[in-house]
Amino acid sequence: MQRIVHSGGAKGADSLFAEVFNQHNYNIIHHSFNDHNIKSKVGEVVRHSDGELFSDQNRIILKMICNYLNRQYPKNRYIERLLLRNIYQVRDTKLVLGVGYIQDNNSCIVKGGTGYAIGYAVLHNISILFLNQSNNIWYYSYDGQGFKQLNRKPELSKFPNIFTAIGSRDLTNQAINEITTVFKKKVTTYGIFKK
Repeated sequence: MQRIVHSGGAKGADSLFAEVFNQHNYNIIHHSFNDHNIKSKVGEVVRHSDGELFSDQNRIILKMICNYLNRQYPKNRYIERLLLRNIYQVRDTKLVLGVGYIQDNNSCIVKGGTGYAIGYAVLHNISILFLNQSNNIWYYSYDGQGFKQLNRKPELSKFPNIFTAIGSRDLTNQAINEITTVFKKKVTTYGIFKK
């Protein structure tokens, strides 16, 4: 069976996860659109057309996510494209692996753009595994009912064949070390994962 990791290809977590899971022989798919730059050096880029991104269904989904997160629907068309393409990163996955900053443990709300993909996962009951950079602790949610602390390190052998790996563009050194240690891979281009 084919093993796939969906991503957005941004600098930071997306690029780090792409490099790590590429070494584990996963096919990396970065979801993008015209005039959007992919920073990751590995993987396939799928560019979604405006027709795909701005479908009525996707806009309804993004409005639901915005409502869940208590955030305004984006007025800037580029930002709207970024958030709509998050739907493609998460919709065909069994697990969302993320890294960033948890804003609300009880509701599985995460800061920044990553929060929209996590919000989709919550609303669609997709499992979440999340490294909180505030304390470098792993959290999980299987049912969208809140993050619970994981009392062990994640095990790649227990991951589904298709999952999403995303997160903050700005990773702490501790997060980089945690991810590369947990998934036991050397990373050669640290600069692309930090500010």
